[in-house]
Amino acid sequence: MKKKLIIVFGFLAIACVAMAATYFQKVEPNNMLFKGKVDVDGAATFASTVGITGTTTQGPLVLTASAVALTSPTVTFSAANKGLITLTSDANLTGIYPTGGTLNQVITIISGTGSNTMRLDDGTSMSIGANVTLTEAQNDAITLLCNEADGDGWLAVSAHDN
Repeated sequence: MKKKLIIVFGFLAIACVAMAATYFQKVEPNNMLFKGKVDVDGAATFASTVGITGTTTQGPLVLTASAVALTSPTVTFSAANKGLITLTSDANLTGIYPTGGTLNQVITIISGTGSNTMRLDDGTSMSIGANVTLTEAQNDAITLLCNEADGDGWLAVSAHDN
Protein backbone atom coordinates (compact mmCIF):
# COMPACT_ATOMS: atom_id res chain seq x y z
CA MET A 1 0.00 0.00 0.00
CA LYS A 2 2.85 2.41 0.85
CA LYS A 3 4.51 1.79 -2.54
CA LYS A 4 1.24 2.56 -4.35
CA LEU A 5 0.79 5.81 -2.40
CA ILE A 6 4.37 6.85 -3.09
CA ILE A 7 3.92 6.11 -6.79
CA VAL A 8 0.61 8.06 -6.89
CA PHE A 9 2.08 11.04 -5.01
CA GLY A 10 5.18 10.94 -7.21
CA PHE A 11 2.98 10.95 -10.32
CA LEU A 12 0.94 13.87 -8.94
CA ALA A 13 4.12 15.84 -8.20
CA ILE A 14 5.40 15.27 -11.75
CA ALA A 15 1.98 16.26 -13.18
CA CYS A 16 1.98 19.48 -11.12
CA VAL A 17 5.47 20.40 -12.30
CA ALA A 18 4.50 19.68 -15.91
CA MET A 19 1.34 21.80 -15.58
CA ALA A 20 3.27 24.65 -14.01
CA ALA A 21 5.78 24.51 -16.85
CA THR A 22 2.98 25.02 -19.38
CA TYR A 23 1.89 28.23 -17.63
CA PHE A 24 5.25 29.80 -16.98
CA GLN A 25 8.90 29.15 -17.45
CA LYS A 26 11.90 30.61 -15.76
CA VAL A 27 13.70 32.84 -18.24
CA GLU A 28 16.57 33.92 -16.02
CA PRO A 29 17.00 34.35 -12.27
CA ASN A 30 14.08 36.32 -10.79
CA ASN A 31 12.27 36.58 -14.16
CA MET A 32 9.26 34.53 -15.17
CA LEU A 33 7.64 34.29 -18.60
CA PHE A 34 3.96 33.44 -18.26
CA LYS A 35 2.10 31.62 -21.00
CA GLY A 36 -1.65 31.69 -21.17
CA LYS A 37 -3.73 33.57 -18.63
CA VAL A 38 -2.57 35.35 -15.49
CA ASP A 39 -5.23 36.47 -13.02
CA VAL A 40 -4.54 39.01 -10.32
CA ASP A 41 -7.12 39.33 -7.57
CA GLY A 42 -6.14 42.57 -5.85
CA ALA A 43 -3.28 44.94 -6.54
CA ALA A 44 -0.31 44.16 -8.75
CA THR A 45 2.86 46.17 -8.23
CA PHE A 46 5.63 46.48 -10.79
CA ALA A 47 9.04 47.91 -9.94
CA SER A 48 9.92 48.68 -13.53
CA THR A 49 8.41 49.40 -16.94
CA VAL A 50 5.62 47.06 -17.99
CA GLY A 51 4.86 46.43 -21.65
CA ILE A 52 1.53 44.84 -22.50
CA THR A 53 0.50 43.89 -26.02
CA GLY A 54 -2.83 42.61 -27.26
CA THR A 55 -4.68 43.70 -24.14
CA THR A 56 -8.36 43.87 -23.38
CA THR A 57 -9.50 45.81 -20.35
CA GLN A 58 -12.52 44.71 -18.40
CA GLY A 59 -12.80 47.72 -16.16
CA PRO A 60 -12.10 51.42 -16.09
CA LEU A 61 -8.59 52.79 -16.44
CA VAL A 62 -8.20 55.11 -13.47
CA LEU A 63 -5.21 57.45 -13.33
CA THR A 64 -3.91 59.07 -10.17
CA ALA A 65 -3.53 62.82 -10.65
CA SER A 66 -0.18 64.47 -10.02
CA ALA A 67 -0.57 67.99 -8.63
CA VAL A 68 1.69 70.55 -10.32
CA ALA A 69 1.75 74.17 -9.09
CA LEU A 70 3.40 76.74 -11.34
CA THR A 71 4.99 79.73 -9.65
CA SER A 72 5.31 82.79 -11.89
CA PRO A 73 7.36 83.32 -14.02
CA THR A 74 7.90 79.54 -14.49
CA VAL A 75 6.00 78.21 -17.51
CA THR A 76 7.37 74.67 -17.81
CA PHE A 77 6.58 71.57 -15.81
CA SER A 78 7.82 67.99 -15.90
CA ALA A 79 5.63 65.35 -17.51
CA ALA A 80 8.02 62.56 -16.46
CA ASN A 81 6.16 59.55 -15.07
CA LYS A 82 2.80 61.33 -15.21
CA GLY A 83 -0.45 60.52 -16.99
CA LEU A 84 -2.91 62.90 -15.34
CA ILE A 85 -1.81 66.34 -14.15
CA THR A 86 -3.83 68.81 -12.10
CA LEU A 87 -2.26 72.16 -12.94
CA THR A 88 -2.52 75.33 -10.85
CA SER A 89 -0.74 78.67 -10.95
CA ASP A 90 -0.17 81.63 -8.66
CA ALA A 91 -0.71 84.07 -11.59
CA ASN A 92 -2.13 84.27 -15.10
CA LEU A 93 0.53 82.65 -17.32
CA THR A 94 1.09 82.25 -21.06
CA GLY A 95 3.42 79.95 -22.98
CA ILE A 96 3.04 76.96 -20.64
CA TYR A 97 4.36 73.62 -21.88
CA PRO A 98 5.40 70.24 -20.48
CA THR A 99 8.98 68.93 -20.65
CA GLY A 100 10.65 65.61 -19.91
CA GLY A 101 8.10 63.40 -21.60
CA THR A 102 8.69 60.05 -23.27
CA LEU A 103 8.07 59.38 -26.95
CA ASN A 104 4.39 58.32 -27.36
CA GLN A 105 3.52 59.24 -23.75
CA VAL A 106 -0.04 60.55 -23.32
CA ILE A 107 -0.84 63.09 -20.61
CA THR A 108 -4.05 64.83 -19.67
CA ILE A 109 -3.79 68.23 -18.02
CA ILE A 110 -6.78 69.53 -16.05
CA SER A 111 -7.13 72.90 -14.39
CA GLY A 112 -7.07 72.86 -10.62
CA THR A 113 -8.68 75.18 -8.09
CA GLY A 114 -8.11 78.92 -8.08
CA SER A 115 -8.99 81.76 -10.45
CA ASN A 116 -5.98 82.12 -12.75
CA THR A 117 -5.60 81.26 -16.42
CA MET A 118 -2.81 79.15 -17.89
CA ARG A 119 -2.34 79.34 -21.66
CA LEU A 120 -0.61 76.63 -23.67
CA ASP A 121 0.66 78.24 -26.88
CA ASP A 122 0.72 76.57 -30.26
CA GLY A 123 4.31 76.86 -31.45
CA THR A 124 7.80 75.43 -31.18
CA SER A 125 7.25 72.59 -28.70
CA MET A 126 3.45 72.41 -28.95
CA SER A 127 1.54 71.48 -32.08
CA ILE A 128 -1.96 71.99 -30.73
CA GLY A 129 -3.72 73.85 -33.57
CA ALA A 130 -4.32 77.04 -31.59
CA ASN A 131 -3.56 78.45 -28.17
CA VAL A 132 -5.51 76.67 -25.40
CA THR A 133 -6.35 78.46 -22.15
CA LEU A 134 -7.05 76.45 -19.03
CA THR A 135 -9.01 78.42 -16.45
CA GLU A 136 -8.74 77.24 -12.87
CA ALA A 137 -11.94 75.97 -11.21
CA GLN A 138 -13.66 75.43 -14.59
CA ASN A 139 -12.60 71.81 -15.26
CA ASP A 140 -10.77 72.73 -18.46
CA ALA A 141 -8.61 69.94 -19.87
CA ILE A 142 -6.25 69.07 -22.70
CA THR A 143 -4.78 65.70 -23.66
CA LEU A 144 -1.35 65.70 -25.29
CA LEU A 145 0.80 63.09 -27.03
CA CYS A 146 4.60 63.37 -26.86
CA ASN A 147 5.86 63.07 -30.43
CA GLU A 148 9.59 63.64 -30.02
CA ALA A 149 12.29 61.34 -28.67
CA ASP A 150 13.75 64.18 -26.55
CA GLY A 151 10.41 64.42 -24.69
CA ASP A 152 9.78 68.08 -25.45
CA GLY A 153 7.42 67.96 -28.48
CA TRP A 154 3.68 67.57 -27.97
CA LEU A 155 0.58 67.15 -30.16
CA ALA A 156 -2.98 67.88 -29.03
CA VAL A 157 -5.21 64.83 -28.93
CA SER A 158 -8.23 66.63 -27.45
CA ALA A 159 -9.15 69.76 -25.53
CA HIS A 160 -12.15 70.77 -23.45
CA ASP A 161 -12.64 74.45 -22.59
CA ASN A 162 -15.59 75.33 -20.39
